[in-house]
Amino acid sequence: MKLSFYVFEQSLQYLSEFFNKSEVIVIHIPSPLSVYKLVLPKGHFFLQKILSQKGKYETRLKKIKNVGNATCLEIERITNKQNIKFLDITHAFKNAGKKKIIHGQLDFNHLGKSGYALLSDLIIQSFFNGDSIQLGCYSS
Repeated sequence: MKLSFYVFEQSLQYLSEFFNKSEVIVIHIPSPLSVYKLVLPKGHFFLQKILSQKGKYETRLKKIKNVGNATCLEIERITNKQNIKFLDITHAFKNAGKKKIIHGQLDFNHLGKSGYALLSDLIIQSFFNGDSIQLGCYSS
């Protein structure tokens, strides 16, 4: 991860220097695993134990969440260091994900139509009123 953050930082520096008359904004789009609350199906205690793989499932979900938060914070640190605006849309995606699936039906790793619509609305909203959406890493 350290190397990828270094490459990101150097690329961002080059981008902002090359387009020095343009405003650069970095948008953090969370992974699908960070958007939805993943739970095991309810059932008999023994079934729960088998499905959770003796707690490994919950541990992996927690690790995924922690890595996602750490990644967001590092990206935010790098953008702040270079005085580049940073927009984290995790909170808005999590809120939308509580009501509907915003990722593709055939390819769950990418946004679906409603996800892209939400993303574009958030970007437009950030141009007009940056305070109305999260402008830093959101974790919960």
